[in-house]
Amino acid sequence: MIMRWKTGVLSAVLVAGLAACQTTDMAAALKSDGSTVTASTGDPVAVLRPGPGDEDLKLGKEHFRNANFGLAEKHFRLAAEQMPHGLEPLLGLAASYDQLGRFDLADRSYGEAIRLGGPTSAVLNNRGYSYYLRRDFRRARADFQQALRKDPQNAMARKNLALVGG
Repeated sequence: MIMRWKTGVLSAVLVAGLAACQTTDMAAALKSDGSTVTASTGDPVAVLRPGPGDEDLKLGKEHFRNANFGLAEKHFRLAAEQMPHGLEPLLGLAASYDQLGRFDLADRSYGEAIRLGGPTSAVLNNRGYSYYLRRDFRRARADFQQALRKDPQNAMARKNLALVGG
């Protein structure tokens, strides 16, 4: 594995369209064609430009949506290495590992996400779905319930909880 865990390789919130995982798009401030947009500060001088890892993050999402999980893993891993304080590539990486059946590596990525951003509703929902894929319904249920305690409006966690009879 090429991840440099000790150097703080991390990433932020989820990949749009991840199966039953939490979905948010933190890179929505960038246009899909890669051009810049004015920052949300309203300052016309403050312009967002694609940063390190943005292209790999975009490719990771695209490959994940197309069920090319090996390529998704590669690009999320590269994005995570370039975006050491972001949760999105890290959670995409974990979800890719889940789909590849590499639950040991998924657990490591979820652990890093929790270390970086805490046990957010999105992370707990995603980790719960990982447990669901492993048929560990007890742990999946616990994570979905905890995700809903943190965010009662999390519709995906509610849907996932119903999958495990909760």
